[in-house]
Amino acid sequence: MPSRVWIDQVKIVQSSGSDTDNLNFKVEGVTHATDASGEQRYHWQCELTKDLLERRLTATLTVFDKE
Repeated sequence: MPSRVWIDQVKIVQSSGSDTDNLNFKVEGVTHATDASGEQRYHWQCELTKDLLERRLTATLTVFDKE
């Protein structure tokens, strides 16, 4: 079980959308986890869609790689 987990280097870029439909974002970052064996780093990316009419936020993980 990790003793410490944190996220950094988060970058969010709006990829498409307008005020009348869905807003689409590309999000990426790095997750760190430490335990007795040391630190592991994971680079991840996801696509985030905000449906303004339905008031729904959906995230789809597209990349999760150990560095």
